[in-house]
Amino acid sequence: RRGILVVGNTYLDDFITLESFPVPDGKYTISKIYTLLGGSATNTFVSFVRLNVKTSLASVVGKDNEGDVALKQLNKLKLKHKNPRNVDLKYVKQIEGARTGKTIVMLTPSGQS
Repeated sequence: RRGILVVGNTYLDDFITLESFPVPDGKYTISKIYTLLGGSATNTFVSFVRLNVKTSLASVVGKDNEGDVALKQLNKLKLKHKNPRNVDLKYVKQIEGARTGKTIVMLTPSGQS
């Protein structure tokens, strides 16, 4: 059975909920922080997987803490999938000396970014 190969970046996205938008020299209380897989290629990969389409991801992450977290989340996605054979991670590589991309998204309590 044929499938889709998605090639591109894998990031971690940190979502931080603040009382209000930042202003210069302001102080803020963080009420919530959570991390999700990110990167346009990885987001596309996850969408196809959720549609139960056989999908492979070709991407690199750094051999760093963020890379470990990203690989753990990708493997968790595979283990939880109703058909793990549709989730192909063999082209995801961890590279020594590379750094995994990270995005920080600041949100207000209403979810506005």
